[in-house]
Amino acid sequence: MIGKDRAVFIDADDTLLDFKACAKRSLDEACEAFSLTLPDNALSVFFKINDELWRSLERGELSFEKLHEIRWVKIFDALGVDFDGPTFESVFWKRLREIAVKMEGAEELLSYLSKKYVVCIASNAPVGQQDRKLTEIGLIKYVDHIFVSGDIGVAKPKREFFDGCFASLPEIVAGQTYMIGDSLTADVRGAHDYGMKTIWFNHRREDESQSCADKIVYKLVDIIDIL
Repeated sequence: MIGKDRAVFIDADDTLLDFKACAKRSLDEACEAFSLTLPDNALSVFFKINDELWRSLERGELSFEKLHEIRWVKIFDALGVDFDGPTFESVFWKRLREIAVKMEGAEELLSYLSKKYVVCIASNAPVGQQDRKLTEIGLIKYVDHIFVSGDIGVAKPKREFFDGCFASLPEIVAGQTYMIGDSLTADVRGAHDYGMKTIWFNHRREDESQSCADKIVYKLVDIIDIL
């Protein structure tokens, strides 16, 4: 099939999956389960602290287990809420693993890419999570491979993560691939340093002065005009 000697790697959370919407629903349901009312800024505090923890994980300073142990401890401390963090995390994380919401344009993009490229999910999520979510929202049919750090043993953006991916793609070389993702560190920088071409999905309109991406888009469907 034309083009199938080339691959596109795509991040899942906050790229194909609307992480903000998933997190909000998970937070609401966890609060309901514990009859807990949080301050109005709880979601914004969650995103700030969660991003900080994931950056630490990407740098190898934090394990997944530790992240789940301390995430809501830190958030509740910042909010001034007296509640057990690990207990809340257990329900919040369960719902976050189950809830899936498509990012606008995700299906249109994947449908287009699947006709031209080997489509690979590249994610730091736990084993099985992205498969379940992509199946639930009808996107799995466009995907050829799912690579997650839990299977490979290291997280993006480490070189070893991409080594693990390409070990399953012996006919494809890095220079023939694109990495698409929302994270300038995990997705763009990691893939760029590995020799891949990169597209930064900057839907949060972050500062672009430090970007090394080959292309920057603000909507997923804009990638169709590039690839």
